[in-house]
Amino acid sequence: MMMKTGRAAMWANRTVCGALLLVLGLAGGCGKAESTESGETHFVTCESDADCSDVAGAHTCSGGVCRGPANDSETSVDTPACSSGCGASECAAPGACTLAAACKLVDCGTALVDDDACVRPSCESDADCANDERCTALWSGKHEQCVQRGDSCECSIGLGLYPVNLCSPVSLAGMRGQWQKLVVTEEVLGDSTVRTFYPDGSITIEQRSLEADVTVRSTAQLSAEDLDDLTRQVNGPFLRLELANPTPCPTTKARDDIVDLYLSDASANGSAMDTPALSKNVAGCLNPPDDVIPFSNLIGLASKY
Repeated sequence: MMMKTGRAAMWANRTVCGALLLVLGLAGGCGKAESTESGETHFVTCESDADCSDVAGAHTCSGGVCRGPANDSETSVDTPACSSGCGASECAAPGACTLAAACKLVDCGTALVDDDACVRPSCESDADCANDERCTALWSGKHEQCVQRGDSCECSIGLGLYPVNLCSPVSLAGMRGQWQKLVVTEEVLGDSTVRTFYPDGSITIEQRSLEADVTVRSTAQLSAEDLDDLTRQVNGPFLRLELANPTPCPTTKARDDIVDLYLSDASANGSAMDTPALSKNVAGCLNPPDDVIPFSNLIGLASKY
């Protein structure tokens, strides 16, 4: 579900199982369950017990799904996706899929989707999240009208992805804190270029020639597109997790690329940290076979300025 393509929602619904929904009478929400010869009953969505009146076996509405004796038995294939509800968020696979099938489709237990197949709660800042969560910039796609077919969950889906900010566990999204500045230091055979990026898109650049003993300072401004890209890289999960990874990048002989990320300190009322919260020499992680995509993306953007 998480990819970096496009900058806006591009909705073009492609019906994977619409014909099946119409046949089963599910297009309006809850319809009739289909029972196999083995006694397995497919999950049917509902809002009240009345929605389950046409389902054989004294089914009642529980957790948004028609449930009966076969569903509650020890031989049940699985519990339904999002069976406990998703609070103010939404089910990543809404409809009538089992949790196991839904999780194969939407990748449960990630920064985007929790273990119950619920999209994690939206947020605007870390303050909107629990202390062990962070407001994380992600990309999401839409699934709708999901039904179970064998072991698979099939849905109508949107072809595009759109940006979201969600409360994700720090174990999956990296360190909390609003970014204050990002410093990328490039050192090649004694010469250095230090680029400092700020959240407003401004950049300070300091170039030093060791041989000439000359330092040149200048400023620049990120384009609107590059600012959006950098902001989502810094606020997304992958860069922070890789910077915090204790495994060093392979050493290089003549080049260093040092990334220093400065964050606000939540324990000090959001004040800026004097030292980098995360720091790593990423030069050895920029080329195959040791290429680390978050580092390659960042250095590629930084080197444009």
